[in-house]
Amino acid sequence: MSRKRNVYALIASSFLSGFRMNIISAIWQPFILSLGASMSVIGFVESLAGHRGIIPAFAHLIGGWFSDRKGRKPFLVLGCILVLFYLGLCLLALYFKDWRIVFPATIFLGLSNLSRPAQSSMVADSVREKELGTAYSLIMTAAIIPGVFAPALGGFIADRTGFVSVFVLGLALEALALFPIVVLVKETLIFNNSVEEFSWKEMAFRLFSPPAHLRPFYIAIAADSFSWGLGYGILYGMLVKTYGLSTSQIGAIISASFAAWLFFQIPVGRLVDRFGSFKFLVISELVGIPLMLGWLTFKSLKAFFFLQIFWGLVAATWVPAAQSYLALKVPQENRGEAMGLLNAFRGLFSFLSPFLGGILYDLTGFPGPILANLLGIICTTALLLLLVRE
Repeated sequence: MSRKRNVYALIASSFLSGFRMNIISAIWQPFILSLGASMSVIGFVESLAGHRGIIPAFAHLIGGWFSDRKGRKPFLVLGCILVLFYLGLCLLALYFKDWRIVFPATIFLGLSNLSRPAQSSMVADSVREKELGTAYSLIMTAAIIPGVFAPALGGFIADRTGFVSVFVLGLALEALALFPIVVLVKETLIFNNSVEEFSWKEMAFRLFSPPAHLRPFYIAIAADSFSWGLGYGILYGMLVKTYGLSTSQIGAIISASFAAWLFFQIPVGRLVDRFGSFKFLVISELVGIPLMLGWLTFKSLKAFFFLQIFWGLVAATWVPAAQSYLALKVPQENRGEAMGLLNAFRGLFSFLSPFLGGILYDLTGFPGPILANLLGIICTTALLLLLVRE
């Protein structure tokens, strides 16, 4: 029962952190632009510490290794604390009106990913194998639910009262997200006092020499991340620069995407448990093709809202499928390290993609990054079909 309580606590914390993340997602790229930065700077920031950034990549690597040896819970707590430092520095950047302060802020944000392998491993430690897809979907759903309303709320608040109010609200939400972790979560790792010391040399070897049975999966994950970083990684900044959309409109578009994601997530998680992960990895990539074609074709706000249905299906199929695929391929005592290595491998080979997308935008405008994203999706689909097996 204590292990099931871990899942409930992680659901509560994920909801609050998801609320924080989503009110800021609507304003993040407009916020950096408002400080006088260019699209190339936004691309560099995303490459540094965004979803596909180099700092999160190595944070996953280190966090995964230590969470298998020092425990899951300490890294869950540390992740929340680092987010609080990130939000504080964003407020400092606003006070001094200096976009350069965004760089140290995003370093703290990137380092907060030390907690990601610990969370994924704790979920896998706390449920039966046949419940993995559903458990991951529940955690993801908790983070998605605020996405239905929080981005629109964040954009609305920013347009009415400024960016400061949004970051202050984010601070309060992340502080609340720390509470269920500290009070309710119980450690799932059985400690071993005779573990080896951390070695960068050994980690580098493992990073560049993934297990043979996982190597094709690693390559496909890295290709997927690189592809989506080129276009979708800087999409909201491009919409502001190209079509002059307001922060409220960006927030509403993001809310629409999360509404679609939420609609699909739980049913897809159950289908992953029933039919296996591989099919849904392929489906996720294929759904991305009409999404990219839509971004190239349409220019109206109504069309932008409609396209988010495809994005929701892409995310809902990819996340539980990828997590379940890996969790079932490695033993429990190595899950944290395996998940950290995968994310480090992905980040190492894809972290420059948002920066390259920003340069493409500065050179070619909106179509360049989206076309590059589309080509990458086609290549990733081919890699999955040719190399990866259930």
